[in-house]
Amino acid sequence: MFSCRDMHKMTSDYLDKRLTFMQRMKFRLHIFMCHSCRRFVDQICATIRTLRNLSSTEPSPQVVDAQVEWLLKQRDDKP
Repeated sequence: MFSCRDMHKMTSDYLDKRLTFMQRMKFRLHIFMCHSCRRFVDQICATIRTLRNLSSTEPSPQVVDAQVEWLLKQRDDKP
């Protein structure tokens, strides 16, 4: 069985279906037995769903220009 540290490292691969059959079975067994890892995977899934539901509107050119000016000012004001 995988450790919790292994689970955290493998979560993206699991969700992207890049694990072997045996790895998926071990992953699912660990999630079944470990409340903390199950909650972690649930939170990652919720984050993915939220990000997919966000609108994909682009900022206006004025907003982009304002951000660039602000960043340049921050860079120039550093000691």
